[in-house]
Amino acid sequence: MVTLPRLVLLPGMDGSGTLFEPLLAQLGPDLPTTVVRYPPDQPLGYVELEALVRAVLPKRGPYFLLGESFSGPIALSLAAQQPGDLQGLLLCCTFARNPYPSLAIAQALLPFLRFGHPPLWLLETLLLGKDRRPALSQALNQALAPLTDRTMKARLSAVLSVSPPPRLDHIQIPSLYLQAQSDRVVPARAYDALLGLLPNLHKASLAGPHCLLQTQPAAAAQVIRNFIKQHTRLR
Repeated sequence: MVTLPRLVLLPGMDGSGTLFEPLLAQLGPDLPTTVVRYPPDQPLGYVELEALVRAVLPKRGPYFLLGESFSGPIALSLAAQQPGDLQGLLLCCTFARNPYPSLAIAQALLPFLRFGHPPLWLLETLLLGKDRRPALSQALNQALAPLTDRTMKARLSAVLSVSPPPRLDHIQIPSLYLQAQSDRVVPARAYDALLGLLPNLHKASLAGPHCLLQTQPAAAAQVIRNFIKQHTRLR
């Protein structure tokens, strides 16, 4: 069995990496993976989290990078810097700049707000949509539970203030955007904005909510595997 290049996965807002488990079960044993996990009790922004990710990227051998939702800007920034033998970039339900510019003013209010954990029904509606299932709801709740108030504020602040990283025109590697057709969190215009920055960015549109990799793991895994197989450079 020929082993494919490694896939490095960067998690969504929860940062736990545990929500990738349905996808990992579908990717197959010939596709090695590294799941990056963000500390739940440290209020780190995109600059600090990017440094954390860089430290765990493969030093040798080819790999592909996947940035889900919150982590899209980190994946974009790293791809622009071409670290190691990065052969391809995958972006899932994500953005290069704040997907809701009208909310940018809320950043100034974050220090004065206190966050509790949102009701599970609201998270299910936004993130899982019609695909909610007890196991997924439980996994989502467990992934978010360890996040401290300061950590959540730091991540929300990062999203509200993010802008496209420099040197995006340096991204020459194959790039693919996985878009959820029923995404209630990241609007479809986020892909259009990315396409304006990365004209060679292709799109795979799949039926499903924002948590696409969790609710449609088999379909997403097939798209990811095909992309990696198609763009792996043989040596």
